[in-house]
Parts: sequence; C-alpha cells; structure tokens
Amino acid sequence: MSILPRNVCPTDCHVFDWLSWSVCVGNCGSQSQYRERHMCCDDEVRPHNLENSLKHCYLDSDFELNDTQNCRICENGGTLHRLSCSCDVHHQGDCCLDVVKCSDNPCKHGTCQDTSSSFVCTCDPGYKGVDCDTRKACSDGISCQHGGSCRDTGSPGFQCHCTRKYNGEFCENALTCHDAPCLNGGICTDVGGSFQCKCPYTHTGDVCETALSCSDTPCQNLGTCSGPLGNFHCNCPPTYKGDICDTVITCASQPCQHGTCTDSPTGFKCACESSYTGVQCDTDIDQANELLLPEWFPYLEYTLLSMVSLVGVMAMGCFFLKCCQAFGVIGKKDDDDEDHENQYEDYKRYKRDSIVPLDDRKPPSFKIHTGLEF
Repeated sequence: MSILPRNVCPTDCHVFDWLSWSVCVGNCGSQSQYRERHMCCDDEVRPHNLENSLKHCYLDSDFELNDTQNCRICENGGTLHRLSCSCDVHHQGDCCLDVVKCSDNPCKHGTCQDTSSSFVCTCDPGYKGVDCDTRKACSDGISCQHGGSCRDTGSPGFQCHCTRKYNGEFCENALTCHDAPCLNGGICTDVGGSFQCKCPYTHTGDVCETALSCSDTPCQNLGTCSGPLGNFHCNCPPTYKGDICDTVITCASQPCQHGTCTDSPTGFKCACESSYTGVQCDTDIDQANELLLPEWFPYLEYTLLSMVSLVGVMAMGCFFLKCCQAFGVIGKKDDDDEDHENQYEDYKRYKRDSIVPLDDRKPPSFKIHTGLEF
C-alpha cells in the first residue's frame, strides 16, 4: 500500500520522494525494474484507498505513486551505456551473452583459430592486440629490410622509409624495370631480382635522382665545364671526346690530316709532314709564317704613323704660310715699314748734326707702326 498510516506522516496529504529503482530482472531484451513513492492521507477518509486519498488531497486521478522502466544487464564483463552493452573482444550480443568465434571474423590484421572459450588471433607483422587491431610502433621490434629506416608516425603507427630499390611495408619488395624507377631519362636494365639505371651524364644516383653541376667536376681528362645545374657542357681536349670527355680518340677515327698517327693511352699522336704542324697536323707552316708578324711590329707601326702625322702637319703649315704671303697678309715689307725706316735714319742724322741748332723743329716723332695699321 503506497498510502502510509497517519502515525508515520508528518502532515496530512504529504507526498514522499521516489524510492530507489529495484533490481533489473527478466530475460535479455525484456528486462525491467520499478520504483515507488508514498503519501499520507487522513485515516478517516473512507474508503481509505488511493482514489479517495487523491481526491482528499486534491490530486489528479492519474497521479503516479509507482513507476516502471526497461533496463539491461551486460554479462561477461560488458559495460552499459544508455541501455547498450559494450562487450569485450570475446563476447557479443545485446547483453554480451554470445561467445565470439572465428566465423565472426574477429581478427582485424591476422589469422584466427577457435578455442574452447572463444578464439585466438595470430597477428600480421606490424600489428598487435587480441584482435590485431593496433598498429605497432618502431619500439615494438619493427625491422625495416634492405637498409630501410623505421619512423613513428603516431597514427597509424610506424612507417618504413625504403631505399630507392625497394618498397613495401617493410621494404621487402625489390623494384624492377616494370616499376619504371629510373628518373631524368635514365635507362633501366633488370639485374637479377632488381634493376640498374644508366643515368645521363648530367645526373647520378641509384635512380638518377641527383643533378650534377660543374662544382662536381664531371668533365674528365682535363675537360673544362660550363653551364647550369643538371645541364652543363664539357669542352674536351683534342685527344678526347664524349659528353664528359671520357672517350679516347684513336687512330681509327683518322684524326691526323697531314701526317701519320700512333695510338697511346692518352690518345692519338700525330707525326706531321714537314710543311704542317698542330695536334692534328692541320696547320700549314708556310701560311702561318706569312701571317706571323714580329713582336716589335706594333711599335714600328706606331712610330711610322707618328712621323707621317708630323710631316702632314708641317706641310699644312707651309701651305697656309704661302697663302698668307700671296695675299699680302705677311711676308713682304709694305709702305709703312719703309716710312718707319726713313724716319729712323732722319732721327739719327738730326742727333748727329744738331751741335748748333739752326731751328727748333725736330723731325717727326718716331712712331712704330704695326703691320695691322693701314
């Protein structure tokens, strides 16, 4: 009875709080539990039942003193979350009552074997855990093959960084020419279970991945290098040829144009005919001598040019002097010059004969006239 007697009620029409839920009972999928709460009502209410007590206490007829709800119990160590069971790897079902077998494919990355209690997983390399669902770290004993290095990546775990000739999770797979590994125009050749790249002269490395520059001194046999990274050019000496001057020129290519050829470890040697010279006997000695000038020739040339220039200036000066004389600008004495000389002679006679002056007159004053006065 949810209505308490008057002697335990603090007041009339008092409603108590809900009591705790009962134990969950029943089969999985139909389990339930209940709870109740009590109220007080005057004993003189007749009949002393729930309906009359609610009316006496002015409560609705649907006022609940009892409550029921669905529930669930997770077996075999399962945990409950919002009426749903989370089971361990060996159990499954709504209440974790069902045993997991290999037919349920429990092993994520490995092979399965049934046991009397459940199953056992043999994990693939690189994985661990009861159901092989956890990626290993490098510290778990990971070994990358063929020179590969292991690095932890957090998620999904480790990763093997392989050399240029292998790939795979553990660098276990050898690459072949079928995988087109050669870069930058390298030519691939299968060698056993692997490959080999023949790189262009501008690159190097297992797969021709590294560009060369002149600082790498790629030109052989004293060849000189020019050009940018990965696109340089070699200028070879006369006895070598090839992209990097690595091929000796032999007499088979007939390099001697006017002479006889002899092979040597450093290339051909030419014995030239008497009138030819040069590494390949391609220079005519007579023509070279005709064109060859002595070392002092430039100085002689400079001296001759200076003399010619001086003579030209002098000749031009004489020419202009003759012209001036011809037009009367300079050269011949004019009338003013003669008057000047006559006045000067008269003055000298005056000074000589003027012991007893006959008169006070003096000769005209001597005045020097310039050639520009007319």
